[in-house]
Amino acid sequence: EDFVWLVPVPSTARIELSHNDIFTRFTHNDTFPRLDEETRPRYTLVEGSEEKIKEWFGFVPDLPELTFENEFNEACANLVAEWFFPSVSISRCLGCPTVVLAYMEERETRSATIIKAQAPSEIVAWVADRGYEADRLNAAILQSYLEEDHAVLAVEVTLPAHMPSTFSTVNQLQPIAFTYAGDAIAVPLQLAASAESISGKLTVWVAAEHRAIPENYLHVHLNQARLNWMDLYGIFLGTLPPVISNYDGILSEAVAEAGYHAFSTEYAAERAVRTDIVESSIDLESLRNPENLGAFMSALWSKGLLPQGWGGRPGTQLDLKLLQLLRQHIPIPDAVLAEIKREGIDGIAYVGAIYWSRITDWSEGWREEVFHTYAESQFYSYPNKYKDFYENEWFDFSGFVDDWVTYIHAPKIKAQQALAARSYLTRLTTFVFSDQIKMDPVFNFNPDLGPVSLYNLGRLGFECRGSENEGYDISDLIAVVGLEGGQILRYGFSWDEISLYEDSEIPPAAAHRIEQLNTSGPPVVLSRETAVLDAYTDEQPVAVGLRLAANRPNPFNSSTSVSYTIPVGTMQVALRVYNVLGQSVRTLVARSAPEAGSHTIRWDGQTDAKVPVTSGLYLLALQADDQLLTRKIMLIR
Repeated sequence: EDFVWLVPVPSTARIELSHNDIFTRFTHNDTFPRLDEETRPRYTLVEGSEEKIKEWFGFVPDLPELTFENEFNEACANLVAEWFFPSVSISRCLGCPTVVLAYMEERETRSATIIKAQAPSEIVAWVADRGYEADRLNAAILQSYLEEDHAVLAVEVTLPAHMPSTFSTVNQLQPIAFTYAGDAIAVPLQLAASAESISGKLTVWVAAEHRAIPENYLHVHLNQARLNWMDLYGIFLGTLPPVISNYDGILSEAVAEAGYHAFSTEYAAERAVRTDIVESSIDLESLRNPENLGAFMSALWSKGLLPQGWGGRPGTQLDLKLLQLLRQHIPIPDAVLAEIKREGIDGIAYVGAIYWSRITDWSEGWREEVFHTYAESQFYSYPNKYKDFYENEWFDFSGFVDDWVTYIHAPKIKAQQALAARSYLTRLTTFVFSDQIKMDPVFNFNPDLGPVSLYNLGRLGFECRGSENEGYDISDLIAVVGLEGGQILRYGFSWDEISLYEDSEIPPAAAHRIEQLNTSGPPVVLSRETAVLDAYTDEQPVAVGLRLAANRPNPFNSSTSVSYTIPVGTMQVALRVYNVLGQSVRTLVARSAPEAGSHTIRWDGQTDAKVPVTSGLYLLALQADDQLLTRKIMLIR
């Protein structure tokens, strides 16, 4: 019922409320992430000439021409049309309630506290003293953040005691924005991963001047032949819009094949995403003294203060903060509650996401909460229907407007300005394996890398086997798909499944290519297609080139982390710190026949004799056989 969310942040970070609209756009009956909707990869099968494809998508992919073994005639074409291109009509729920309240997802953020500690025990004590379970906190990982001059943001959250645990999600928590000075962007995953409180798909959007890259993680391209391309037509899935059902599974496998520390770039482009999240200037004065509640609610929709559904019509689920402001300043009167209870709920009323008939056996408190939410939905949707049961003076319209500006409008504007001020947007996605996270991903930039299109295209064709004279059915139909790089897939059909023909040769790896991205120049390819090591063996891919990453943090106060990569076959490796006079200060690594791959080591700002060095400029030098790489680092006491 109560939990605390701990996030390591630089101790100099400025912390503010943000708003879900930067990620979420509310539409009729559903919630679609805004950035996700505009940057998620699209998979499309196309027919037609290269000129047509370029006209439609703006580029010409390297798709193979298709050849067919069997005839394609009018009867076969009719079969294709019947199964693949049926006419579709979309009906809209015109009679749905105008407002659906998110009672099952409601959370109350109780407080946000910055904990600046000298030792992990202080953070553990803070958590335990407030009644939270502290045994899952990893002291060693906490110590590593403290040594990098991090504080810990603690956000305490509660939810109604009678709420079933089935609905214990945090999707409605208002996002928090951190602003801090630095030379890179890091996502603090280790603490959450060590407590096994984070796993699954993670998407990161980076708005900047150039394309973002994972600096200390690898980069993967998916083996598109492993994807279920036939899902796009939803023949048996019945999906609209169509989706690739096994996309997340292939991405997860590819990340595992790259040693569990890798991202896939799903989108990268300059000035391509809309930033018009909200109108920056809205006439709010007319809302402070409305004629009545009905006019007030109508004005909220007309001015865009409440979310809109299809075609700009009022109606959809409210986000939590908006719901809280309505309940605080425009609370439902007891007389209205009594009237709605007297009316009763006709038939099976749809309340949030649960049918009333399904909750008759739940606790009385929970049933009352559901009813209260249903009554609010009616009240805020049709206030004029209950105008005989309340007075206009009961509501604080001006207070609602003030709080709306503070908690919703201003954060939206700030997020909008942050996106608009940066010319390039990159979307990177990975899968988090809680037992494998050994370092936080750090993102940097490479101006030499090109854009990544939303569109992933395949060429589609059909053929029919059998005899036209005997008539065709679905088992005679074959779909042929040509992918970039020349891969040809052939799909057969039955009444209940789609399956690949055995002659479709697909590399078994989920990753088409694993590579290292650097802050300049092209990618360094580590493995390609079937050469990728199997995800289910103990082997992991290793780098083919020497690399010394920028230390983090830099400048630093007490300690800094250094990541480096050494290639296969290296005989000798040494990593040392030198002062400006060229004198060796500390030997961090000195090995013969070292293990190839990526490594991370920490320098605590001391000499080999454990004497603290003074503030100033130092040099990191990584030597592997006859190769030498150097980086400047700055210590500030």
